[in-house]
Amino acid sequence: MAESLEIPRILDEHIQVKERERGYPESEHILALAANAFIGGDFIDDLEALREDTVIQRAIGRKDIPDPTTAADFCRRLPWVIFCSSIGPWRKSMGAFIVFGRR
Repeated sequence: MAESLEIPRILDEHIQVKERERGYPESEHILALAANAFIGGDFIDDLEALREDTVIQRAIGRKDIPDPTTAADFCRRLPWVIFCSSIGPWRKSMGAFIVFGRR
């Protein structure tokens, strides 16, 4: 559905945080994080379960899911995200992120 609405193209045009063109485009990271939240993922680590579940991937229309480490690196580059890895319930996870708005 995201493709039919041209969401990946729009995201890639307006959000540019990567320094190189290799790897996943910005849209894949953002859509994977959105899909993770949609299926009830609480942590970036939950992307691993999404990467392994082809049924859910087909249902949400995503097949390229970044691994949790790659997704965390992407989140750290976003200027409006504070990455939390050592506070509260996130301590045992690779991390979580809080969106506050553009700086």
